Amino acid sequence: LGTGAYGEVWEVLAENGFRRALKLLPAGDAVHRQELHTLDLFRELRHPFLIGIIEHFVAPSGELCVVMELADGSLADRLKGERKAGRRGLP
Repeated sequence: LGTGAYGEVWEVLAENGFRRALKLLPAGDAVHRQELHTLDLFRELRHPFLIGIIEHFVAPSGELCVVMELADGSLADRLKGERKAGRRGLP
């Protein structure tokens, strides 16, 4: 789906048949310790405007893997659509 400063995001099909987003962050123990703590906190959050974190783990290759709900599109694309419609930002 994309590559950014924090790694790659792929669309995957989970064993239960749901489409999910899989974020792969490069290996790095110091970064992983901080990210794992943060992910533990975020995993408990529930809000209709937040993408839910399903699972996170460190792969044998050393990459940090984060399985999340899959959004219908990007925030950047949504903002472009709102501006094209004459609105200044997101509602």
